[in-house]
Amino acid sequence: MDGHNARPPRYTDRALKEETHLETAKKQNRWIVMLGGFICMFATGMIYTWSVYVNPMVEALGAQKSDVTLAFSILTMAVPIVMIFASKVLQKRGPRVTCLIGVVLLFAGYFVCSRSTTPAMLYLGFGVLVGSGVGFIYGCPVPTVTSWFPDKKGMVSGILMTAYGVGPILFSTTLSGWISAYGPNRVFLIQGCMAAVGLLIGIPLIKNAPAGYRPEGWTPAAAAAASDIHQFRTKEMLATPQFWMLLAMYLFTNCVGLSITGNGSPISQTMAGLTALQAASIVSIVSVCNSCGRFIAGAASDRIGSRNVISIIFCICVVFCFTFSFADTFLTVTIWLSVLGACFGGMMASYPPMIMDTFGTKYYSTNYAFIFLAYGFGGLASNGIISTSLNATETYVMAFYIMGGACLVGAVFSRLVKRPAPRN
Repeated sequence: MDGHNARPPRYTDRALKEETHLETAKKQNRWIVMLGGFICMFATGMIYTWSVYVNPMVEALGAQKSDVTLAFSILTMAVPIVMIFASKVLQKRGPRVTCLIGVVLLFAGYFVCSRSTTPAMLYLGFGVLVGSGVGFIYGCPVPTVTSWFPDKKGMVSGILMTAYGVGPILFSTTLSGWISAYGPNRVFLIQGCMAAVGLLIGIPLIKNAPAGYRPEGWTPAAAAAASDIHQFRTKEMLATPQFWMLLAMYLFTNCVGLSITGNGSPISQTMAGLTALQAASIVSIVSVCNSCGRFIAGAASDRIGSRNVISIIFCICVVFCFTFSFADTFLTVTIWLSVLGACFGGMMASYPPMIMDTFGTKYYSTNYAFIFLAYGFGGLASNGIISTSLNATETYVMAFYIMGGACLVGAVFSRLVKRPAPRN
């Protein structure tokens, strides 16, 4: 064969393709990818309007409040379990296919909720199906968008987590009014349609950056520092004490945060004797603070380190949990729930960069899914703690005393977590 017509070696073709992808990526506006991730997280985060459904569903189903709130606990358990499997799909098929699977499950779940006549149907619809949909979607935007922003991981995580908490700000009061007018079942279907439309707008905008991508202006020194971090596989991570401390810390903060997001309306009505509409307005205010906490903590993580941010958050939670008995008026219950809501949002934004800094970025999606199991256990634990407190004292104060003690342990753990040395 003529040497001039011989095909170049395959590795040369691959190198040329990678170079072409990198050149194309430099022309890509990475903020468009950010916008897509923001929309997806916003639409998914509408699940946090759940608390405005609690009392209406208790009345509609003729069930105990603990029976209805169990649906949210099931969702919090389904999300991290499904995320483990979804992370495998994400690695093989990319963020768009993974998110589309989530859309189908999410809408199916809301549809079942709209037909619910028993708590069991609510468990299937909201707990299992909506939870599975969130599990497929939630783990996609952060690793996808941060692949375009290796220089701003904390800020990006904060923005995306802010989007995840914005939904209740805009819709809690509106949904409460619709529920009063049309009933909770119809509003479930409306919310499902709104979430699906939003996701279908955002998903086409997200895609992974090519391997080796570096944004303009990112110095070689910063890149070298990032490359020095050992990339822990999930099996390696599970064998470290750092994983178990991070898991426990996330469990503690989720007990507090999910108690508020899942029960914010009934907590407000019980502690301060408020109406459902007044309580819904507090849920919206708490959501604003939750979102602000996400953005502020995410940006602060880039400046002072995610570990320091997490330590500060735990200390604030300790103070406000131990003084929760003072939350007995509209003003005080708003302040206490808003501060704790901001802390929860801040923790959600600080954890992704903490995990990336501790275990590396390469296997982040799967590693985070295992740590996110604490989100599910936190939902179950918070439901049990609150039910016990209500049964024993008919108030929520004892529950927050227990969670305050857990946060004190979390504050200690946060000072002990260091980047593990790789095993030889």
